[in-house]
Amino acid sequence: MRFPVFSHGVNPSGTVKASLAQIGVPVTCGGVEVHDGDIVLGGCDGVVVVPQAHEDEVFEKALQKVEKEQHIVEELLAGKTTLEIYGFDKLIEKLENM
Repeated sequence: MRFPVFSHGVNPSGTVKASLAQIGVPVTCGGVEVHDGDIVLGGCDGVVVVPQAHEDEVFEKALQKVEKEQHIVEELLAGKTTLEIYGFDKLIEKLENM
């Protein structure tokens, strides 16, 4: 199917047909409790669970981060260095003049 899978281990057990499964109940993955409706995102840096109650706040902060990073890319394309963008050039100048 070619989709990413994140795993800490494997469970070779087969399925159980003698009992019914439950849907919509909390599960624990990697020590983190995940509830029905929570957002689970995975990438090359790891996996994060966003509780449904915090999704609006997390989404807003993510948008702010994207906007900030887009501004940094624009500054880099305009010729600024990362030293200038993050103000390290002024810090270095200040340290040199001490």
